[in-house]
Amino acid sequence: MARFDARTSKRGRVIIPTEVRKALGLSPGGLLEFTIEDNGEVLVAAAVRKPSTNSDDEILEHVSGA
Repeated sequence: MARFDARTSKRGRVIIPTEVRKALGLSPGGLLEFTIEDNGEVLVAAAVRKPSTNSDDEILEHVSGA
């Protein structure tokens, strides 16, 4: 098991450590899926669906409700 830390920016962006990106098979433009369990644990996985053609800012605005 390995543990990695990441810091959020003022805009809520996170740089995912290289080792984690490799383990998830993520490439630029890849999507992550977050699941919040009832006990508060957060699971992160590479999303199965194809990424949309929206820009990163459009996706962040949709998620944040801005």
